[in-house]
This record gives sequence, structure tokens and C-alpha cells, in this order.
Amino acid sequence: MTSAIGTRVRNWSSTFRVQIRARISSAGRRIGDWISGASEWVYDAVLSAFGRLYRPLYWYRDHYEHFEPLIIFVELVLIFYGLEVTYQQEIVPLDVHVKDLTDWSFYRHFFNLGHSKDLGDFCIFLVLFISGTSRLLIAARGHSLGYAYREIGRLLHGTLDIDDVYARVRRAPWGSSPAGKNDAKALANYAATIANRTSALLSLRTYHLRDTQWLTRDHDSLLDWFTTFPAALWRLVPDDKSDEAEPPIAVNDSGGYYSVVVPTTAASAKHICRGQKATDLAEVDPKIADAFGKQPIDVSALNAVEFLAYVQLHVPRYRRERLADELLFATSIQHIVFLLHGIFGAAGDFRAKWNFVIFCEAANSRHGRVLERFGFVGLEGRAHERSEEPTGPGKSYAGFPLFELRVMSGQPCPDPKNPKGEISKAYAEKFVRFLEDLTVIYRDRTEDTAS
Repeated sequence: MTSAIGTRVRNWSSTFRVQIRARISSAGRRIGDWISGASEWVYDAVLSAFGRLYRPLYWYRDHYEHFEPLIIFVELVLIFYGLEVTYQQEIVPLDVHVKDLTDWSFYRHFFNLGHSKDLGDFCIFLVLFISGTSRLLIAARGHSLGYAYREIGRLLHGTLDIDDVYARVRRAPWGSSPAGKNDAKALANYAATIANRTSALLSLRTYHLRDTQWLTRDHDSLLDWFTTFPAALWRLVPDDKSDEAEPPIAVNDSGGYYSVVVPTTAASAKHICRGQKATDLAEVDPKIADAFGKQPIDVSALNAVEFLAYVQLHVPRYRRERLADELLFATSIQHIVFLLHGIFGAAGDFRAKWNFVIFCEAANSRHGRVLERFGFVGLEGRAHERSEEPTGPGKSYAGFPLFELRVMSGQPCPDPKNPKGEISKAYAEKFVRFLEDLTVIYRDRTEDTAS
């Protein structure tokens, strides 16, 4: 009897300890989640406050040229006022003589910053401070646009090999063209999702806030492209959902990795590459749009297909979903393969039929250097078509550096006038070969699905 009671007491004690530990652990997790949520809220609030401060600074810089004569006039008035006050209050009482100009103590006394405290000097420094601060912050914002490419960017430091990048891209799950021409509601939703993200990520006018002007314009352009040519959109949804131990709650069903690549008319491509036309005003090539997927396309009647790689984008599905650089590039590369397959097919020596140009903007300098490792060449700006000497890096209408990859008869064919072309040719050859391999894989996947 005593033994049985003792056993029950020990079992109850063991159960009680387990329950206590479970409750303590549960309370600790709840406290940790609360602290994490509070810190994220504070972090977001700080960034939002800075974003609201950033907007008027950008407005000042953006409208500076419109009010430049007035601003210069005000600055001159303040400067002359400051000089007059300084002269009357400091120079006249000094009773300066020519011989004093050779005395170092005179200069040390006159250039003492604590000497002049009048309002004119303060206003001068205030105007200069606002102007300099706005230029500095906007320049820093310009360098941080887009993605940092921390993982893929290791290519630039020799700690990551391009073959390893291609291996990661090959292992990535395949995406798809998510909506057809008749699914107008889905196309409009994807256009809104992409524009909503790019308006905060890529606009120089705002920081941590959405640029409403960008949002409206980008949405209209994307929707027009998708409606005319739904294959301009590609979406990849990763297999894994989150780094969290417990399954997270979805906050965005339209999240994932997106690529927008538009086959444009030759006129649009020429004007965009000259910086005369904004990329979001590119016109879809009607010949490609009408014939896409209706193989075989008579490629002999086509000139080189001009692809505008408009954007590669990550839209988080969950609060803590991390960006994977390889999936970002895998989405764009799969999209190019999908378009090449739909235009040139994959029968026989299909690569020999490839005549295309891919051109795109680089959001930041690191992005541009990564593109060069894939064989893209930075365009050069020229005063006019017959100009021999470049005037500087080729830039889009929005001021972003432009890059291109030319392929003729299946071989990289950089512009002979561009000295950077030969340097990147080896990278371009490897990239085109990789596109060929993926096209075969996509063809086999398509055939297996059809059967």
C-alpha cells in the first residue's frame, strides 16, 4: 500500500514538473514573440518617421531647378547681408592697416567662428546645410536602391564561382507564367502586387514609403503589358515557406519571386537605350505577341528579338521571409528560357536560330557588376549615332545604367564599338550555354506534362 502511494506521488510530481516546465517554456516563447514584435514595430516606426522627413528633402532637391533663380537670389541677399554685417561689426572696429595683413594674429582673430553670431550668418549656414544634407541623403538613397545581392555579390570578391551560381539556379524550383490572357482579374492583381513593391523599393522619391506617382504609372504599364502579352510575367514560389520553426501565417498570397521581361519593338529598344524613352513606356512587339507559342514561328522573317528585362522582384509572402539571391536570378533566367522556347522552339539545333538582345537597367553599382559576370555589357552614351567617342556610361531615361547581352546565331555578339564587349565575351558564352541547357530541361518538362 505504501509502495503504491509512493509511486503515485512520484508520478504526480513528475507530471507536475513537466507541466510547469511546459508552461514556463510557453510563457518564455510568448514573451520572446512580444519583444520581437515590439522591436519590429519600433524599427518600422523609426524608418517611417525618417521616410516622412525624406519626402520634403527630396521635394526640395527635385524642384530645385524650377526655383533655382529665386533660390540663388535669396542666397545672394543672405550672403551680402552677412558680408555687410560682418564688415560693420568686425572689420571696421579692427581699424585694419596694410601692415596688419602680414600679422598672423590678425587672421586668427578674424576667422574665429565664435566671433559672428548674427542672423545673417545663421541663415547662410542653414540654407547650405539643408541643401548639402538633402543632396547627401538622396545620393545615399540612390546607391541603396534595389537589392544588395549580398550572396551573389560574392562573385565580385572571388569567394563565389559563377559555376556555383549556375548550379544553384539549376537546383531552384521551376516557376510558371501564372495567368492567361483571359484571366484579367489575376493579371490586374499581379500588376498591382508588383507595382506596390517596386514603388517602395526602386523609387528615389521616397524612403520606406510608397511612391504613389510611381505606383500608378507602374501599375498601368504592367497591366498593359500583361494584357497584351501575358508571357511577359513569370512567377516562382519557393518550396520552403519560412525559416521559423512553426508554420507561419500567410500575409500575402500573391508573394513570391517575379520577373517581367517584355519583347519590345525595335523603335522602343532604340529609344530606351539612347535614354530618350522611359522603360515603362516600352511597346510590346505585336509580331511576337501574336505568334508566341504557335510554333513553329518563322524566325527567318524576324530581326533580332529585343527583350526588355524590366524587373526581377521578391514580394515576401511572410513577415520574416528572407530574400534568396539565387531564386531572384533563377526567376529571370527561367523566364528568358520560357520566352526563347516559345519563340524559337527547342527542336534540332535550336540555339543556332537564336537572334536576340536582352537589355536592362541596373538599380545600383553592385547590380551592374553582377550583370557583367553574366556576360552583360554596360552601354556607352554617345552624343549622336555617328559620334565615335563615348560621352559616358549609357543611362536610361530615369538615370539608371543600362546593360545589354547580344546573341546572334546562337553566339554572343557584343557591339564592336564597345571596348568592354570582348572582356565579357567569355562570361557571355558560358551564360548562353547555360540558357541552352535549361531550354532542353524546360522542353523535356513540357513534353512530360503534355503526355
